[in-house]
Amino acid sequence: MLKDKKWQILSIILAVGLGVSVCFNVYQSFNALRNNPNSDTNQPVTVEASNYPLSLSMTIDKTVFELGEPVKITFRLENIGNETLNLYFSDGNDAYDFIVYNESNTIVYRKYYDTLYPQVHTPSKMEPGEARGRTWAWWQVDGLVYQGLDKDPPAYYEKVPPGTYHITGLFISHTLNITVETPPITITILE
Repeated sequence: MLKDKKWQILSIILAVGLGVSVCFNVYQSFNALRNNPNSDTNQPVTVEASNYPLSLSMTIDKTVFELGEPVKITFRLENIGNETLNLYFSDGNDAYDFIVYNESNTIVYRKYYDTLYPQVHTPSKMEPGEARGRTWAWWQVDGLVYQGLDKDPPAYYEKVPPGTYHITGLFISHTLNITVETPPITITILE
């Protein structure tokens, strides 16, 4: 009987010690994140999706932005199939796209809308295993498309207010009759 009580007491002491240790480790981790200016908000975030024979990844360099700071969005498209694909990037028949939603899940920006493509129907071959990348910037504007990475957007675009936004990447292929859509990445725009 005395042995059972000793084991019970020892078990309680071990459980309390383990609980204190876990709490201390959680506190240290939280404190390190809070005090580290390069914590998760400044790290790249990548999401991926596939719809055979294509795989699409979308990367955003960080998740917290100053008001007016361009949000650079990088795509990587890969042919995961066994056959060579003929895609038509030149005329927009096959195109990258991204959609920005506000906190109310309303679309505030879509790259594909109002994008002008020359009507040159030229195939671009993608061999099995081949990947291509492309980067655009969202200039925190509502409405029309602006694709220049090295210039400020024209003054007549309306800026979005600070808040939380969700960005989803897409590759739309009318040639293959498929769409590849990534899960959203959530970003915050500060005042």
